[in-house]
Amino acid sequence: MPNIDENAKRWQTELSRRVGRAVQDARKSRGWTAIELSKRCSELNYPISRVAISKIESNSRAGKLDLAELVVLAAALNTSPVSLVYPGPYDEEVELFPGENHTQFMAAQWFSAIPEGPYDELRRWADSVTELNAWRRLSDLESTVWYGGADAKLQAQILKEAQRLRQQLGIADA
Repeated sequence: MPNIDENAKRWQTELSRRVGRAVQDARKSRGWTAIELSKRCSELNYPISRVAISKIESNSRAGKLDLAELVVLAAALNTSPVSLVYPGPYDEEVELFPGENHTQFMAAQWFSAIPEGPYDELRRWADSVTELNAWRRLSDLESTVWYGGADAKLQAQILKEAQRLRQQLGIADA
């Protein structure tokens, strides 16, 4: 029998319980049955049975939750995966990982690759997602240009910044 760290198992079970409760709350707020949610998952080309949904909601799978299920359930419920993992209240403490407590807001920020707050560990982590943040900034800049949300002078500055980011990301136009 494998040696299981009880603290790690407790954290895993609590995380799955929180997600299950969030799935159930989101489903019920839409007035859906588990069968209706199951049908919506099938429409998204990843069937999740009514029984599986019930087990996720009641945390009857020993703390196990498949990442694909999380993504599809979020899409089916028209929310984001992070909103199921950290559903609030956002000032409530939660274990980000075993032994590391933060507010649900800080945990959601970390999970979403959005640096926020005074934590050195989170700041070091934010440094490691610089590329992801550069891609996000580039997307924002290109959206502004695409939708015409800037005058000619500002648009020129935006295009210059976008080109700098493309070079930084190694995708600069030839």
